[in-house]
Amino acid sequence: MDVLEIRYENGHMTINVPVYFPCLQKHARKLFPMIKRYCTGKDRAALGRYLYLLRAFLQAQMETGDGFSGVPPDWEYGSRFVTYSVTERKSLYKRADSNYRLYCKLEVDDEWMK
Repeated sequence: MDVLEIRYENGHMTINVPVYFPCLQKHARKLFPMIKRYCTGKDRAALGRYLYLLRAFLQAQMETGDGFSGVPPDWEYGSRFVTYSVTERKSLYKRADSNYRLYCKLEVDDEWMK
């Protein structure tokens, strides 16, 4: 998933997903309800899967240092995190984890998990 389109009554928003996530919790709290309300099920499922894989990738980087265990080997989005320092990886993992938990808590969409 590269781009997420949110179309609502007053306009639209285009989000470059690999650049935007992991985001701060305050931004996620504003964005996820809009996604739940205005995005298609296919887009919500793709975003849920992306957040899940991002969290798994960063967790694997924290534990093993390589970042590729537990994630599909062809997951192209992980390459930008490989050169980050340990402190940056820890911060990114915390953000990704909080994004994923909030996404699940708001029950934006759980179809991708089935």
